[in-house]
Amino acid sequence: MTNSLLTSTLLASVLALTACSKMHATGGEVFSGDQSGQINGIVGGSAVAATEDIAKMTVQIFTVQPTVDENGQVKVAGVASCTGSLLADNIVLTAAHCTAANPNFIFLYFSAKSADLKTLSLKDPLLRRVVGGKVGSAWPKLQAAQQSDWGDIALLRFEGGLPEGYQLARLLPKGQELKARQTVTLAGFGLTDGVRNTETDKLLRVDIPIADPNYSRSEMLVDSGNGKGPCHGDSGGPAYVQINGQRYVAGTTSRADRKTDPLGQCIGDTVYTKVQPYLTWIANSMKSLQSPAFKPALIPQPRG
Repeated sequence: MTNSLLTSTLLASVLALTACSKMHATGGEVFSGDQSGQINGIVGGSAVAATEDIAKMTVQIFTVQPTVDENGQVKVAGVASCTGSLLADNIVLTAAHCTAANPNFIFLYFSAKSADLKTLSLKDPLLRRVVGGKVGSAWPKLQAAQQSDWGDIALLRFEGGLPEGYQLARLLPKGQELKARQTVTLAGFGLTDGVRNTETDKLLRVDIPIADPNYSRSEMLVDSGNGKGPCHGDSGGPAYVQINGQRYVAGTTSRADRKTDPLGQCIGDTVYTKVQPYLTWIANSMKSLQSPAFKPALIPQPRG
């Protein structure tokens, strides 16, 4: 879940800058500047070692909040952090609210440790630039009062391939029913305390049960109100189920449940977008993003 105020400011800034074709940076560093808006795991979780399969399938996502100075140079005013799952050597699965209209402002960082945004350079071998993306068809139509079926899912295409040691995540296939109280493993780079805004510098994981596998047609609710669960910065991150020793991504982190956590403090249940209703969309979108005819374009965002 990203910080909603930061996300709103970020999207407004990006929409105002869609004419910019590339980002200018000072001294070769893209993330230098004011990081006061940075929201960078998992509440009640444990660290994931770089050698574990979860670390090899999970990536940190940064969306830059840009401003333009009097000389027309783009500078960084803030950064929103999310999490994603690798589906191909140039495709990552995440939440739609982790995208920006202009994909040039989105970057991936491949490490079990969070990136140091004060020193991170465009030349860092673990950094990848996003060049395009797609969001679920319901996302651009999202209404402020809408309670369910947000369509909060996205695919991002990035350049540079996978660093050595990384592997692809598997999606839960159709026919595998999710059940209440079934254990899911969550992973992400987000806050460890949503009330005190306590940050982490590493990828974390936690096991919790599903509260409602059919929260809506395309979403499930996880029982994260007992001191364990996702928080800001974990948005887009995976909820794994294990079948015959194999991990499958069953859902991606979307948002706090309004009934149990109205202020988004990571003290209640959490809504996840299920991947099964989107399997066909994911397959078709991956083909489109990987097509030789692919051309970078703006990513549609809610207008309401």
